Amino acid sequence: MTMPDNPYQTPAANLAMPDDPYQAPAVDLTAPPEPRQPGALWKAVLFGVLIDTGGTLAFVTLLALGLGIALSVAGLPPAQLEGEIQRLQQPFSGFWLTSIAVGLGFSLLGGYVCARIAHRPSLRPVYVLAACSFVFGALLGGLTNGWILFLLLSASGIASNLLGGWLYQRHHWPARQYQPPHTSKALD
Repeated sequence: MTMPDNPYQTPAANLAMPDDPYQAPAVDLTAPPEPRQPGALWKAVLFGVLIDTGGTLAFVTLLALGLGIALSVAGLPPAQLEGEIQRLQQPFSGFWLTSIAVGLGFSLLGGYVCARIAHRPSLRPVYVLAACSFVFGALLGGLTNGWILFLLLSASGIASNLLGGWLYQRHHWPARQYQPPHTSKALD
């Protein structure tokens, strides 16, 4: 294919221009779109972790800041304010349950984004994301409330990551599009 003399002009092979300047260019709208290529796995996992862990931390920080401001505006002295915030951060308080619910939402979103960026027919990138989120949860103080609660919350977070990945794949990798190869001719 030869390039046109004008570098800003599109090649004639890509677009058939009509002779009439007021008529739309001819485009084949019946041709199927080109299939989307898989994305980088490291990028998928990185963005999934940033959304899962970063989103949860940002929300909890903003919620605690807003709660602290609201309590100080209500007139609590600083000594009582610190005690009240400690009381609200106990497991199964309203603040704690809200934080867990929003954190699971960010885990679901992180799994969806990871699967979307990876764009593969398996959930392997989401498994890696779930493992990274588990490790970051342990490092960021997940063990402060005991092992049983940590394992319960970790299992919920992993399930949310996998659900997010599954939600993406359910829509973008239907069964008719991806058929796993048979391992034996006897199965046919």
